[in-house]
Amino acid sequence: VSIRGGEFDVFGSSNASLFGDSLLDINRGKFTVGDDANFVLDNSTVFIQAGVFACFGSPSAIFTQSTFRLSDGDVKFSDDSVFELTSSNLFIFGGHFISEGKSSVTLSELSLMNTKSGTIDVNNDSTFSTSDSIIRMDSDPNSPPALFQIQNSSTFDSFNTLLTINKGAIAIKGESTANA
Repeated sequence: VSIRGGEFDVFGSSNASLFGDSLLDINRGKFTVGDDANFVLDNSTVFIQAGVFACFGSPSAIFTQSTFRLSDGDVKFSDDSVFELTSSNLFIFGGHFISEGKSSVTLSELSLMNTKSGTIDVNNDSTFSTSDSIIRMDSDPNSPPALFQIQNSSTFDSFNTLLTINKGAIAIKGESTANA
């Protein structure tokens, strides 16, 4: 699936799935999952270049053995959204990843999150959990540091996870909690 400046929406208890080496490529376009819809990625890839991936209204995005790459775009989970990565890779290069409004993000089973000059915001009663996974934060020499923020009563739970920060920062503020 290739979106160039267009929009792809999944709403109203609908389901969208990509299996077996499939590719969702969004370039200056928008992919939206909302209203109890489900988006399942299995052994597939999502590329977002200067585009938007948004989930709101209690949907779920479930990735297994897949790769999600954001480059100079935006990913936003809100309104009780669920984002799960199992044995998958999440790359954020110069983009903005937001989880807010009681949403949850989970990395498990040897998943990798690698940010380079990107920002991760966990806001407003949201939860970011990792287990048996790797988080690596880097920055290019001429770019701002990578930033991981947990704020406004949000929670970061980390179990058996390797966290490496190279020219980056983690900020915990606003009555938030971090458990490692």
